[in-house]
Amino acid sequence: MPADTLIAALADRAPAIIALQELSPERAVIISGSDVLRGLFPHQVLRPSGEWDGLGLLSSWPIEGSVVADSDPPHIAATVRAPGMSGLDVVVAHAPPPLALGPLGPTYAPSRRDEALTELRSVIDESVAEGRPVVLLGDLNLTDREIAYDELVDGLVDSYRAAGTGFGHTWRPPYTELPFGLLRIDMVLTGPGLAPVRSEPDCASRGADHCILDVELAVEGDG
Repeated sequence: MPADTLIAALADRAPAIIALQELSPERAVIISGSDVLRGLFPHQVLRPSGEWDGLGLLSSWPIEGSVVADSDPPHIAATVRAPGMSGLDVVVAHAPPPLALGPLGPTYAPSRRDEALTELRSVIDESVAEGRPVVLLGDLNLTDREIAYDELVDGLVDSYRAAGTGFGHTWRPPYTELPFGLLRIDMVLTGPGLAPVRSEPDCASRGADHCILDVELAVEGDG
């Protein structure tokens, strides 16, 4: 994705909390060096990588403490002082793909991904157990047709299922110009106290295989 396209796509969404996936060192430099983005998202936690596991968190509101975990899956856990809230726990993660390379090419092998999702759920459960509102944003490399999905979202709310329209697909094959996704593997999951009111993928062509997932959340009981 060209630098100006990336900056414009992020700037259009301010004010907001933004989770970045597959954040390369080059894109991290663009984001941290942009006067526009620093003005709109002055609070940033960037964990770039040359591999698939680079992550980033941008926030228009103060981040009070953050942990960058180089675990499986890699994730960023932070508390954001969002409007009308004493604190919102935000977890950004990218689960490994459920594939293994065999003699005949890639095969479906979800065990590593499923173990990573179990570890990720334990991070979410810490917030839930302490009564803190929490939201998980990420490329989970998981569809809602798999057993691991039911285990991950048990007791949580999938923003698409609660407030989405259409198929909600967010991924398309690389180097295509499809104006829609083919799989729904990017998700926003919320714990108690948050209510999704809109979930919509933006699949405009920007030179990326993932669509942007726009989600609007409300604080329950706050109107």
